[in-house]
Amino acid sequence: MRRLLTVTALLVLVAGSGMAQDTVLLRYKFNEGAVHTYRVDGHGEGQLIVRDPTGQGGDQATSMVITMQMSYTMSVEAVDEQGNATVEMMMGPIYVSTDTSGQLMQTTIDFATGEMTVNGQPQELPEAMLGLLANGIRMKMSPRGEVVEVEHLQQMTTLLKMSGLSQFDLRDLMKQAGPQLPEDPVEEGDTWTQTVAFKPPGQEADEDETPVMMESTYTMAGFDEYEGRRIAVLNVETDFDLPAQEPTAVDLAGMGGLTITMLRLSQQLQGTMGFDYERGLLVGSTFNTLLNTHTKMQGTNIVDGTEVPFVVDTEMRDFEMTMTLELEE
Repeated sequence: MRRLLTVTALLVLVAGSGMAQDTVLLRYKFNEGAVHTYRVDGHGEGQLIVRDPTGQGGDQATSMVITMQMSYTMSVEAVDEQGNATVEMMMGPIYVSTDTSGQLMQTTIDFATGEMTVNGQPQELPEAMLGLLANGIRMKMSPRGEVVEVEHLQQMTTLLKMSGLSQFDLRDLMKQAGPQLPEDPVEEGDTWTQTVAFKPPGQEADEDETPVMMESTYTMAGFDEYEGRRIAVLNVETDFDLPAQEPTAVDLAGMGGLTITMLRLSQQLQGTMGFDYERGLLVGSTFNTLLNTHTKMQGTNIVDGTEVPFVVDTEMRDFEMTMTLELEE
């Protein structure tokens, strides 16, 4: 990120700055009509393992490098007496480049026009994505960053179903969209946790079972400057392991009996964020993530009226991803 320092550099800067032990209350300060645009850049590298379902030919390992750029806009539609804001999130253009052992695929999506190209060739966007782009995501956020309500998630449900994650409540997932700020004022060195409980795979809403927990630990690392303004620097760490799920049925044209199973999802995340506590606004962040996944897809292709069974068993191993976010306004 151009203007937000890395975690290590920030800690060194804060430790040597000699700043006083200030105590600050961290709260989002929403203003009706405000519009903020964020730029997101990402780079990831790791291995993609394609397993041989017969066990005879051996697994195939390929290197994978992913680069992406995108933007999104957060518009504050209304603010209630408690300071909760109704916010609409709209996606801007996105560019993704994937290099798999020298085979390059470049994908661009213009969210304003609904046009998509792959290696320069026009492609039709999935209907679920078109709906998401047209409606955006509307949510109600508290001054602490808690997502209280979420609308327009029916399209995202379809997309998650295709990834094998459909058995989770999307409102729970959206609670990870941003940092949950502490209840009380904090000073350098203070820590707090953000815990989200997920409904276990296959569990009905009224079943009394132990939920899957995701816990993030935040630390008030100190202070820095951003465009001439003093900001709070927050560090965050998250470790998450998703238990193997039951197969999820997916309805796709041209395929029969298709199921997708998420056998493993492991994530270790470390990051830093810059929060302008006077304006009540997130100004930037950098997140480093180590991801391991294992997904199995099986079903039948329908070719000329004949069903041809297939199994695709893939593993993403030690995929390191760095994502930076910066307020552009």
